[in-house]
Amino acid sequence: MREGLMTKNLPPTQGQNTATASQHAALSDKESRSEARRNQILQAATDCFCAHGFHGASMSAISKMARMSPGHVYHYFDSKEAIIEAIVDRDLQQFYELSENLLQVDDLLDCMMAQLHVEEALQVTSCNPLIMVEMSAEASRNARVAAKLHHTDQLVRQRFRQLFFGTTAVSEAERLQQEARVEVICLIFDGVMVRGIHNPSTAREPLRAVLGQVLHLLLKDTSVTTPT
Repeated sequence: MREGLMTKNLPPTQGQNTATASQHAALSDKESRSEARRNQILQAATDCFCAHGFHGASMSAISKMARMSPGHVYHYFDSKEAIIEAIVDRDLQQFYELSENLLQVDDLLDCMMAQLHVEEALQVTSCNPLIMVEMSAEASRNARVAAKLHHTDQLVRQRFRQLFFGTTAVSEAERLQQEARVEVICLIFDGVMVRGIHNPSTAREPLRAVLGQVLHLLLKDTSVTTPT
């Protein structure tokens, strides 16, 4: 009775705000647990894809690796394609976060080289090169995966162009030159990971030095050249 009177005598919204805050805290906790489970599934799927390939990694194997029931996994993802899409979205979000940091620096090239972890990219056991190859292979025969990768690649190239060249309007020739430079930079970053599969013993520091020289040419020498 006393508790009821105390609540009743509070200012009009105070009791409501207390209840709302409690509800928000419970909702936030539930969302955090859900996000943790999603990440647990994505990590398990990544490990399975790297170990067995996309087709060899069944939803049952993924659920076992994640230590969840198949029904629990299907609650979050209705298919392996949905899992791949979530992995791509996660990587894209990480790329955006990195690019936001790069937008704030004075020397873009130095910051890029600091972020270019050659050792990690060439280390096949990290699974990064393998999962990229698996996704690319699946895209060649799976329209849903191909559409996702194509759209994500477009977003990445747009962000790279903004990062390297800004948003100032340029001529058509300059635009094509910028897009070509961005494409070469994407080729470099993708290639570093794939080369880790074909030639994992390559010397890291000389490679890093040469990459720095190439990126310097692509980013610093912005003059437009046209075929003769």
